[in-house]
Amino acid sequence: MRSTDEERVVRKVTTDDVRAYWQAHPLNSEAIPFEPGTPEFFRAHERMRFDSEPAEIQEKFYRWRFYAGKRLLDVGCGMETRSARCSPVRS
Repeated sequence: MRSTDEERVVRKVTTDDVRAYWQAHPLNSEAIPFEPGTPEFFRAHERMRFDSEPAEIQEKFYRWRFYAGKRLLDVGCGMETRSARCSPVRS
């Protein structure tokens, strides 16, 4: 049985919809025992992410030293734990 166009009406997802979803469901929030948005939450998230990747892989893939001292634009994909590593405060 074929669906007609009327039966396949799909709501268009907007940028606001995506933003609302991620605000309500921060990445890995179900695995972190702290309130999303708190300093403890971000520290736990960073530990979880970086503890799961060997330092050699991180350096090769993210190239922290290459970006040291350079300006970096984070386009807002995720919680910025990766780009925060390039910050002069973190270097």
